[in-house]
Amino acid sequence: YLEEEGHGCLLFDATQMVPLWFRLPGVVPPGARILEQVRLLDVAPTVLDVLEIPAPSMQGRSLRAAFETGGLTHRPAFCETYFREERAEADLQFGDLRPLKAIRLDNRYKIIWELGGEEICFYDLTQDPNEQNPSLLSDINDVL
Repeated sequence: YLEEEGHGCLLFDATQMVPLWFRLPGVVPPGARILEQVRLLDVAPTVLDVLEIPAPSMQGRSLRAAFETGGLTHRPAFCETYFREERAEADLQFGDLRPLKAIRLDNRYKIIWELGGEEICFYDLTQDPNEQNPSLLSDINDVL
């Protein structure tokens, strides 16, 4: 994609998925891994929980229990980018690019849509881990 010059423009896993590492002696067993997706908004509650500092009201949830059990209940992950719109305003060769939003569900499904547009891409990440072949929106009910 011509408009992608970093990780701020598109919402594919190749640019959105980032490993999260914690080294917490006495909290995280050496070599422990959580394979389920976590979210950036879970980092602050986790740090506060581990440090035993009362957390103010926030959207994220601590990952501490997941470190102890090795599992995690599903947490939908949302992302968005307005960089496409800013890019189009700055350079006419990009036409009328619109912001994108996405949600990743069950560490398996992902939906990416264009804000104010008609483009909606649905991916089954077990069948299409590189997000190369989006399904039609009408196919979602057949898959879910």
